[in-house]
Amino acid sequence: MTRKLVLACVACMGAALLAVYPLSLIGWEGAAGVVFIAAMLIAWIVAAAGTIRKFWRG
Repeated sequence: MTRKLVLACVACMGAALLAVYPLSLIGWEGAAGVVFIAAMLIAWIVAAAGTIRKFWRG
């Protein structure tokens, strides 16, 4: 489950990266940045939680 969620977040980050240029043309680079940062934070939290769970269970 965690791997799928991390891959989904990475896909979201890639989509946000691709969206930055067209959104910057119309002045929406802030929205693309927020989506990218949110996806990155979620991916980090999920990866950390998966790692902690692996070590916790032994």
